[in-house]
Amino acid sequence: MILNSGCDPKVNVVFIGSEILKLLLHESLDLKHLINKTTSSLNISVDHVILSLDWLYMIKAINKHNDKIVINETK
Repeated sequence: MILNSGCDPKVNVVFIGSEILKLLLHESLDLKHLINKTTSSLNISVDHVILSLDWLYMIKAINKHNDKIVINETK
C-alpha cells in the first residue's frame, strides 16, 4: 500500500495495525481492553480501530484465542 502525501497516518489501517501489534507483543488483551487502549493512545475513533483489526485478521496477523486477541505465530 502506497500512502498518499496528504494521508494522515493516524487514520491509516497500516499505521494503526502496527500500533495494535506493538500492544499485543507485550500482552494478549480482550477486545474491549484492546480497543480502549488503542483509541486512548492514538486519539482515534473506535471505527478506525475496528477497521484495522479487521484488516489484521484478514491478513492472518491476529486471531482470537480464549476470548483474547493474540498475534498469530509463524509456523
